[in-house]
Amino acid sequence: MKNILLLLTCAFLQACGSTTATHGQIIPKQNLAILEKGAHDKFAVLRYLGSPSSVSSFNEQEWIYITTKAAQKPFTHDVVTQREVLIVQFDDNNILQNIEKRSMAEG
Repeated sequence: MKNILLLLTCAFLQACGSTTATHGQIIPKQNLAILEKGAHDKFAVLRYLGSPSSVSSFNEQEWIYITTKAAQKPFTHDVVTQREVLIVQFDDNNILQNIEKRSMAEG
């Protein structure tokens, strides 16, 4: 009986632990380093970064990649611990012009 109670207590305590969940794009640094401004087009960006999380509503030549990490605890709301936004801009010929990285602190 003691063993069953101990096992149930351990299982309950393990279920109450927190986990970290990652949502959105996970972009390897080596893939980002490959891209060169003025040398790569949208197809290359798709190949190395994948599909964007969003395309700007006001400028379709601006792609947005969002990565969010959140701590998940039972019986509470998720708490965002890290957010990174990557803004990729192209010219009218679909050539990469700029890559801007923003953290959660920068908005």
